Amino acid sequence: MTDFVVDYKNAQNPQEAFEIVKNYITPANIAKYKVKAEFDYDPSNGLITASGKGFSLTMQFSESSVDVGLDLTFLLKPLKGKLLGSIRKEVARHI
Repeated sequence: MTDFVVDYKNAQNPQEAFEIVKNYITPANIAKYKVKAEFDYDPSNGLITASGKGFSLTMQFSESSVDVGLDLTFLLKPLKGKLLGSIRKEVARHI
């Protein structure tokens, strides 16, 4: 399920956007938000997934944009708007 789409501004193609996001969204960078997550990077399908306690994040890279989806457990749903806003801002800033 896609929650929002970000068009590429800095990246020229999906492979470049994938690498930019892969280098930014790492377990070390996410740890500063006090969140533990497991990441799966699939460059052949242009897909990055992250999952942790109570959430899963998917980023699907297409020709000119990335589709981002965030699934949260019931207890975290009230934070979805704020989390999506932060994710959108960070992704848009980098790609």
